Amino acid sequence: MDELIETVDIVRISGDETKNQQDVIIKETPLTLFVNNHELVTLLCLPQYQANLGVGFLFSEGFLSDKDDIESVNVNRNRGIVWVQLKNQLRINENFQKSRAVTSGCARGLTFYQLFEKWEGEFISTGMTISHNYIVDAVADLNQRSLLFRQTGGTHSALLYQQNEFLLEREDIGRHNAIDKIIGECILKRISGEDKIMMSSGRISSEILLKAARFKIPILVSRGAPTSASLKLAEEIGITLVGFARGKKMNVYCNSWRIQ
Repeated sequence: MDELIETVDIVRISGDETKNQQDVIIKETPLTLFVNNHELVTLLCLPQYQANLGVGFLFSEGFLSDKDDIESVNVNRNRGIVWVQLKNQLRINENFQKSRAVTSGCARGLTFYQLFEKWEGEFISTGMTISHNYIVDAVADLNQRSLLFRQTGGTHSALLYQQNEFLLEREDIGRHNAIDKIIGECILKRISGEDKIMMSSGRISSEILLKAARFKIPILVSRGAPTSASLKLAEEIGITLVGFARGKKMNVYCNSWRIQ
């Protein structure tokens, strides 16, 4: 974990008291993603699970659909580069290049999605249900597993569950990246999202909702708030959206039939 944090000298002021001391901060580094030798994007991230982040980003943005689309993945951690070779030609719509948005996410999250365009994917009709106490326990689990956040206060977390089984936890300086790291690892391990619950520590904006939708997550839970666009998309796509899940309280915004 030492490679993910730095110790710095600070001046701490508390009331009328001032003293010199040290503090621990999280590392932030650039990661440049090359696809079929084309420089696609540079992400600002925590220097960990970089291959998973690259693959997850490509899946979330529609450049690949499963592991079978990937020929190879290589990482140079020291240089902050991920090379992904796809079996098919990389196709980037000219409109994507022109309208690429700097999203509302942490670490200047990027998306090639045309904001507010109509969803053309599958409706998520998974019939799974969970109890509200399950979410209470999952929130407590998220708080306990977010080790870097507890140490630095500088990360977001994402967790993945399959009914009563914990599967994955990832932290990053950006909530987008934390989710993409989980999705990327699942793609590489051929783990489906269709019967999973995803937890996030951050706000659920439209681009976060779309990442879950593309991975066919039926239940998305956050300690934070949703936005109006994410709620509209969740209703359209069939995702159960839960926000402000803290302690024993939560708000279920749509498709509440999955929460017993």
